[in-house]
Amino acid sequence: MMQNYEGTRTSAIAAVIAGALALVVFTGCRSQPPPDNSSRAVAPNSVNGPARVQVEAGAPEANIDATKIVSAYNARNVGSPGWRRVVLDLFTGDSVTRSFTVVNLWHSQADMVSTLFLLEQPPALTGTNYLLREWPGKPVEMRVSLFLPAGEQHVLEVEPSNFDEGLLGSDFSYNDIRMQLPLIGYHYTFAGKGVLVNEPVWVVEAVPTEQQSRETVLWNKATLYLARNFAFLLGADYYKDAAIVKQMRVDSVKQIQGVWTATHITMYSADTRRSELRLIDAEFNSSRFDVKLLSPERLPFLSNEVRNGWTTGFTNPPH
Repeated sequence: MMQNYEGTRTSAIAAVIAGALALVVFTGCRSQPPPDNSSRAVAPNSVNGPARVQVEAGAPEANIDATKIVSAYNARNVGSPGWRRVVLDLFTGDSVTRSFTVVNLWHSQADMVSTLFLLEQPPALTGTNYLLREWPGKPVEMRVSLFLPAGEQHVLEVEPSNFDEGLLGSDFSYNDIRMQLPLIGYHYTFAGKGVLVNEPVWVVEAVPTEQQSRETVLWNKATLYLARNFAFLLGADYYKDAAIVKQMRVDSVKQIQGVWTATHITMYSADTRRSELRLIDAEFNSSRFDVKLLSPERLPFLSNEVRNGWTTGFTNPPH
């Protein structure tokens, strides 16, 4: 199923440049009728750290299958095909140290999810892009193809060992912006119920169990907080041994064209740094772009289009 294309393996430096494109893909659709309000704040945004999860006391029910919870999340409606634009801000304390504007397009099929990332700003990196492809339940679950306009004009393939690096000062990684939670090479355990600010959540622990999966992440345990009332990942805590590596929290969500999407996400590092993703605009279930654009061989073409001024207003979109 993999496309044939000219490419070479990226170095860690090339992967670092691509890390500027990290953005939110935590998108879901209500499995129950949505509330009357079309937007809600989930967690207060604070430089003091992420909102704490209140876990219910008592032993977890033995009859709740964590893998089924994860599979329900993976099966959510992501509004495919869709596009969005976000701003990624990097903070140290209260100060923004770097800022990026990113376009995101995606298409979900029965056996593959393709997600394209195009960097609009800053000007020095305009046109940098990458394509993240996922095959849920397959032994090789993810591939990342990268094009650097300032490089040798080749489409590159990112090494799996770079999938979880914190890149360009951002606390997000390739693994953080994938559409699906991986199933192959991970063991999921139901750890209880809780409340993340105002939302009831399932508490699920994930542990990489195979050499291949262990090589693609920098943590050895993750605690995931998945909404009980709708298919949505609202938070995650990542651990290396007993120490927290980073923590993700969804700060607000909104229903757009029937699809619930995060409008603000914060990833906290173990020190005073954090990275924030803010939704600018989006369109779900859109036919306003050709899904054939989501292929490795089209990345140089799309890079030129973006550098020539094409944006996700889809005025004269490329085909």
